[in-house]
Amino acid sequence: MKPPKVFISYSWSSPKHRDRIRSYAERLITDKVEVTLDQWELSDGRVKYAFIDKMVSDSQITHVLVFSDQQYCEKADAGTAGGGTESQIVTQDIYFNVQQEKFIPIVCQMRENGEPYLPVFLKSRIWIDFSTPEKVDANWGRLLRVLFDKTMAGSSRKKTMTYSNTSLPITILIAIILWGGFYYATESDKQKSIEQIKAMEIAEGSKIEAMKIAEKRRLEEKAYSIRMAELQIRKYCDISAQNTAVELYKNFCTYNPSYCPAYRKGAYVVKDYQKAYSTCLQSYGL
Repeated sequence: MKPPKVFISYSWSSPKHRDRIRSYAERLITDKVEVTLDQWELSDGRVKYAFIDKMVSDSQITHVLVFSDQQYCEKADAGTAGGGTESQIVTQDIYFNVQQEKFIPIVCQMRENGEPYLPVFLKSRIWIDFSTPEKVDANWGRLLRVLFDKTMAGSSRKKTMTYSNTSLPITILIAIILWGGFYYATESDKQKSIEQIKAMEIAEGSKIEAMKIAEKRRLEEKAYSIRMAELQIRKYCDISAQNTAVELYKNFCTYNPSYCPAYRKGAYVVKDYQKAYSTCLQSYGL
């Protein structure tokens, strides 16, 4: 079984935070996890802005660990990945272009109200608390279970598929058992075999039904995540547009006090809000 291979996404909030992330990476390697970290992988002259796109879409990367603090959250929501010297922040566009189950949100900082600093498109996902050294130690084992459980589950699925592909269809098994020269001592033996075959058919049907239900549930969860992300974006754009409209009104009245009542009467404040709200939504592709 191959070990899990992870890419670490984080913000260069401070030298101390970068050192902490590197220590997490080194600890993961000690725990038999393959780690890709920009501090080790990016060298001078390499195109850093395409780095995260390549890492996230790489089929060899089993998980993307998103270490989110206040700066990461703000940059991800603003869609400024790759700005300045950073090249490893996941934005909404990157997130929805690959399988969402690949991402594991890890919270490094809490808000004053106790809520985690997470980008809007990750708030509906289950996250791991790394906000204090005590939380890191308490939840480290949980992180490893998530990483290794998925790898083992993938291995099990592969074995199951291999067996299924080489198995004979139920109808052929029926023909072999009933008409292929097997000797039945009594009629009751034959009836027992028929009942066993029916039980096999029922079990096979149950497996297929379970797979359909699991796939339906996965699609529903994905749709729910998208809806929740859109609601969060609309709420964010509403507040942002209100602030923009108020600032424009204040600036206009500061430099043109005599025209201030006419500006307000002409509903320009509302128009400024609508324009800012529409521009914000368009920036998120809505």
